[in-house]
Amino acid sequence: MKNNIWDLSKPRRLANQDTAILQIQIYAKSLNDGAFVTKDGYNNWKHRIKYYSSCSIERIFDGSFSKACIAAGVNIKKKHIYSFDELFEHIENVAKWRNQIPSIGDLKKYNKKHNTSLTYDAYARRWGSWKNFLKVFVQFKNNQISKHELIDASKKSLRRKAISKRSRAEVLARDNYKCSDCGRTVDDGCKLHVHHKIPASHGGQNNLENLITNCADCNMGKSNVILN
Repeated sequence: MKNNIWDLSKPRRLANQDTAILQIQIYAKSLNDGAFVTKDGYNNWKHRIKYYSSCSIERIFDGSFSKACIAAGVNIKKKHIYSFDELFEHIENVAKWRNQIPSIGDLKKYNKKHNTSLTYDAYARRWGSWKNFLKVFVQFKNNQISKHELIDASKKSLRRKAISKRSRAEVLARDNYKCSDCGRTVDDGCKLHVHHKIPASHGGQNNLENLITNCADCNMGKSNVILN
């Protein structure tokens, strides 16, 4: 009988926690000494089991690849928050190297050749997309806008959508309805907030991995400080 992919009685292939941890550990051992585990590196690892992509692993570990790495006892490379000057200097270097306006592919080739790691995501997080960044950066290079206006364009793109009610509920449940810093709950008379680990002003998004439960006092105390 021909295999019927729409057979509801057929069990789905589901990734399990133990195998996910083992996959990460094996991958980590394949790296050079001192090298960090990264999601891109893991996904491109040729010995990875087909159904164990970083996305599959994130579904097991509450939407966090970092948590999976911690469970596996390996070091994961944390995202670096680049300054505006670092972003501008890097794109200038890539443009000079290619002698043209760089593409995403040029960034990847430059990083590989020069052992750098600043990708298009760093620009997309600030300006909304790589295309948006290139548009305003070209205007800046042609003296059509100032550096202040170039930076201000990124701030406008960071006016994020409000955290959805569903995301708030998921974060509160994940954090056991208590402040992740002081441990207080509503029973202690405090009001719980959902706080960004990496603020929107630094490119932080509304994904669950970047959200954390805090009481009003802890939340206000952090302001736009980046959490480690």
